[in-house]
Amino acid sequence: VQAGAQVPYERIVNATEEPENWLTYNGGYMSQRYSLLDQITPTNVSNLELKWILQNQVFGAWQSN
Repeated sequence: VQAGAQVPYERIVNATEEPENWLTYNGGYMSQRYSLLDQITPTNVSNLELKWILQNQVFGAWQSN
């Protein structure tokens, strides 16, 4: 995966054809912020575990780029 790679307009418009890729900030051209991936289901959601946590010592607004 290249950092900062250009995504062609055609891929953004047809983002639902490749749900494994989050092509824009909102997920796709329609900005639904909804993933079509199906690995997490109502049946297995209770098996999710916390894997890491960030304990930030900065209080108030925090920005990351």
